[in-house]
Amino acid sequence: MEADTISPKVPIETDDDNAISFVVTGFGRFGNINENPTSTIVNYLESQRKEEEEEGKEQASGRGHSKKISICRIIKTGAMDVTNDLDEITESLKTKGLIRGKHLVFIHFGVNYKASAFQLESTAFNDASFRIPDENGYQPKNIQIDDEIPLRERLSTSLNVRKLCTEME
Repeated sequence: MEADTISPKVPIETDDDNAISFVVTGFGRFGNINENPTSTIVNYLESQRKEEEEEGKEQASGRGHSKKISICRIIKTGAMDVTNDLDEITESLKTKGLIRGKHLVFIHFGVNYKASAFQLESTAFNDASFRIPDENGYQPKNIQIDDEIPLRERLSTSLNVRKLCTEME
């Protein structure tokens, strides 16, 4: 079954302002991309989040745009850096009490140097094979990311990505 035809397993519509929390990440420089556009997006969202937090600013609806963003982070484009940052993010979420009783949505912005527009991905593979070395010089080939899942196994989202793309246009 295609990932874009599956409805979310857990409805995320809620009247509870605190029921959904977002973690937003993007990468820093990578290869010949010195100014990674994802850093610009993450920095902007973080500045908005901090501004709303400091000023207590809320929109006319009573909800600030960034109110539900718990963490914004730029991650160095290196395999070990990603692992370390995800561990730190998980600990931070636990410390803030955001692991239980919430729907956590992780949004990671990446760069496709061939793309001319935004792309939403619905599939990942359990295979760390880097086209070029990461920022630390590491270039794995055919390495399992999750040892409990077979190498190259396809992982798909349950979100209706096609509908999301249509609504973003």
